[in-house]
Amino acid sequence: MAQTYYILLLEHEKNTLELIRSELNKLDVNKELTVVQSKEELIDQLKNNPPDLIISAYQLPSLTGMEALRMVRQQHPHLPFIFVSKYMGEAKAVDAMLEGASDFTTKKNIGRLGPAVLRELKNYAEYKQQREKLTESRSRYETLIQSVNGIVWECDAQSLTFQYLSPKSKDILGYTPEEWLSEPNFWQDHIHPDDREKTISFCKRHTDQGQDHTFEYRMITADDEVVWLRDYVTVIMKDGQPHRLHGLMVDISQEKKAEKKLQQSLKQYEIITKATSDTIFEWDRSSGEVTYNENLYRMFGYKPDQVGSQYKWWADKVHPADLPTLESRLDKALSTKQNRIQFEYRFQCADGSYRHVFSRTFIIRKNDGEAIRMIGTIQDISTFKKREQRSRKFQQVISSLATNRSLLGMNILDALSEVLKVSAQALKIQRVNIWLLEGDTIRCICSYEDGKINTMRGQRLTQEDYPKYFHYIRNQRVIASANPYDHEAHTELIDSYLKPNNIQAILDTSVHSYGSTQVIVCHETVGQGHKWLSDEIAFAGAITDQIAHLLAYQEKNEKEKKIRESLQEKETLLTEVHHRVKNNLAVISGMMQLQAYEQVAQEVKDKLFDSIARIQTMAGIHELLYSSKSFSNLRLDKNIQKLISDVSATFQVDDQVKFNFELEPITINVNQAIPCSLIINEVVTNALKHAFNGEEDGTIGVNLSEKNDTISLVIKDNGMGLPDDYENLIEQGSLGFQLIKTLTTQLEAESHFVSQGNGTQFSLHFERSDLPGIGSGLSKQT
Repeated sequence: MAQTYYILLLEHEKNTLELIRSELNKLDVNKELTVVQSKEELIDQLKNNPPDLIISAYQLPSLTGMEALRMVRQQHPHLPFIFVSKYMGEAKAVDAMLEGASDFTTKKNIGRLGPAVLRELKNYAEYKQQREKLTESRSRYETLIQSVNGIVWECDAQSLTFQYLSPKSKDILGYTPEEWLSEPNFWQDHIHPDDREKTISFCKRHTDQGQDHTFEYRMITADDEVVWLRDYVTVIMKDGQPHRLHGLMVDISQEKKAEKKLQQSLKQYEIITKATSDTIFEWDRSSGEVTYNENLYRMFGYKPDQVGSQYKWWADKVHPADLPTLESRLDKALSTKQNRIQFEYRFQCADGSYRHVFSRTFIIRKNDGEAIRMIGTIQDISTFKKREQRSRKFQQVISSLATNRSLLGMNILDALSEVLKVSAQALKIQRVNIWLLEGDTIRCICSYEDGKINTMRGQRLTQEDYPKYFHYIRNQRVIASANPYDHEAHTELIDSYLKPNNIQAILDTSVHSYGSTQVIVCHETVGQGHKWLSDEIAFAGAITDQIAHLLAYQEKNEKEKKIRESLQEKETLLTEVHHRVKNNLAVISGMMQLQAYEQVAQEVKDKLFDSIARIQTMAGIHELLYSSKSFSNLRLDKNIQKLISDVSATFQVDDQVKFNFELEPITINVNQAIPCSLIINEVVTNALKHAFNGEEDGTIGVNLSEKNDTISLVIKDNGMGLPDDYENLIEQGSLGFQLIKTLTTQLEAESHFVSQGNGTQFSLHFERSDLPGIGSGLSKQT
């Protein structure tokens, strides 16, 4: 959309107004015309609705055109102002132009008005655009100045009178720019009295020489506080002479506090340097210079003229394998703004060797985080590293011995010799001996000396000859002597043991291996002394434990071997006993059978055959015992089958009576098996003799079961049953019933006979009991 221009007309004559409107209407621009004729109307328009152009008569009823021009120029110096008048001569036109009029024309030359209006409207529009750009540029500049963390200023190079000051002065020093600029010597007067003279002198000297300069000083704030400033000054030259100064004042109070703390720390470091053996260094990051204290020379063997002052010298001395990792960690610490960092690396000595070192470093930074200085220590940890490597080696040796199963399978002397050899090589010593404390004597059971085995084996020392030494080995597990000739525990051994063997250091470690036997392992150096370190003592103790373990294992194996041999002898003896008992019972049974065959009286024969059956029952049990190789337990189910088989064979009833077995596999103690078997013998014998009276269809069922450790035996036949008064017969009964009763008591069991119309049932119930010993308890009650 085209712009509309607002044009103000100062004219009171109608003819002239019509003439002006006519000329303006010829212009191809959007315009809005307003007519004013008084001073008040003009003031109102300038204040509330400023025009883009003013066309004025030279003479008005309430004011002149020149008065109107002056009013406009006071408020709007660049607003276009054109005179149109028939009375205006050349002299007046010149005066108007000098007062600031843009142009003029007469009514006779009214045709000039249009071009003049277009020109002035264009010029004014360009002016406003430039003014807007300038305003925007100034706004950005002021925003930029305000964002700078410091006071931007400008002053005269000769008088040092400030001409500009950014608003940051209020934040940093408490003074507004207006307060500062109102006093010509404000800056000089507010410099700290102790810094004033040298600060002003420094600034003037460098300004006169045309040199940009930076300096630090203190200023007094509006609150009477002290602020440290760093002033960056640029000298602006004109015609070869200093003209103006541009500068930036930055608050460095916190930095100064940090420097003060640093100075205090440096004093403390000086004290620490004198008290520590560590190398202390300081690295100035800006110059690259690195300084060390004198401990560097003692630690690594360098002379002062061999030590470089730059970072490169230090980097060249770091082991090539460690440098990449070290520099990577250093770069990371600097980029992540860490304040502390630790390194472990190898550093080259003057002789070309390397030492393991541990470095602790503190990084000092500026307020913006930039690292400016690094201070740290270098500690020699080579001894610690060697001990660490030695301890790791000791652990590997002990672990290897502990997991070496082949040692347990070796001859004990060979196994002990191998352990002593490994121990001597690990400790880099010449001699190791194993002694056993046996009462008032110690006996060497194995020794190692420079590759020779058992040169001291069999030697003995007695408590009577060496009472102090025996006191020590009985009461202390470790006796570490770097000089045994001065150690109370070993002085008794000087003439008889130490000197003859050229022993210079002894480490005795002891432990109870088994029972009351005490093992003493002596590690000894020949020809030179040795100060035993803690990890070496621990290693020797572990070797002693390993040796004690091997001896205990050997003792255990020997005892187990003897037990196995003794058990085998007893098993052989018991087998022979059972075999002979069985044979003897067979002889007795055979003799009784011969006697029975010679008897005429049937009653006597029956009694003899009953006894023979009982003897055969007992013989069968002994036969099972020596056949099964078990002398305390018996498979009751198998015994029942064999027993009944033997009894039925004796009575020759295989065809007339059938046996039905329902037997669970049950193993019981022989002390229960024998009485139980005898009871079965009596019950089955009684059934075969009396239950069937020659019947051909006889059946006897035998059931054996166990539930909750209660063993149940049921024997049932389908014979004629017991007589009506069988209970009296049981109470007064024969030897068989008496045996059943007695054996039931022996078993702590319950037994019952039940006579039914189609047979008899016997039941026996007893608790399982694992009684010691072998044999029937019948003899104990008879």
